[in-house]
Amino acid sequence: MSTGYETPGFGASAVLMALRLPTGLGRTVGELRYTARNSGRHIAFPVMFVKAGDRVIIRVGKSATKVWWRNFRSPHPASIRVGGHWLSGPARTVWPGTVEFEEAHALYERAHPRFPVFPEDPYVVIDAEPGSA
Repeated sequence: MSTGYETPGFGASAVLMALRLPTGLGRTVGELRYTARNSGRHIAFPVMFVKAGDRVIIRVGKSATKVWWRNFRSPHPASIRVGGHWLSGPARTVWPGTVEFEEAHALYERAHPRFPVFPEDPYVVIDAEPGSA
C-alpha cells in the first residue's frame, strides 16, 4: 500500500499500520503528514499527541536530535489522523518561555504522565480548521 508519503524506517511504518487496526492505539498516537518546506517531500510518521478542543499538541522529544519539527518554526500546513479522522490546519512550533508553551506542557503532562518531558523541548501545535475532520 503506497500513500505517496515517505516514512522514516520500518518501526514507524509498523506503527502506522497498527494505527489502522482497532487497537486503541489511535487515542494517543496519530499519523502526522506534511510536505517538507525545502525538499518538497511528503512525510508521514507516528507521533504522540493530545487533543484539546480544535488544537492538537505534539511533543517534540529530544528536539536537538530531530529535524522534522523545524518545518513548523513558522506556520506550515499539516494533517494528523486522530481516532480514524483526519484533522488539518496550520501547524507551528510553541517555544519554552511562552504562556502557550506552559498551557501545552500542562495538557501534555496530564495526558501522558509516564513519559518524560524535557523543559527545553518545544511542542508542535496544529490548529485544526473547522470541517477538517
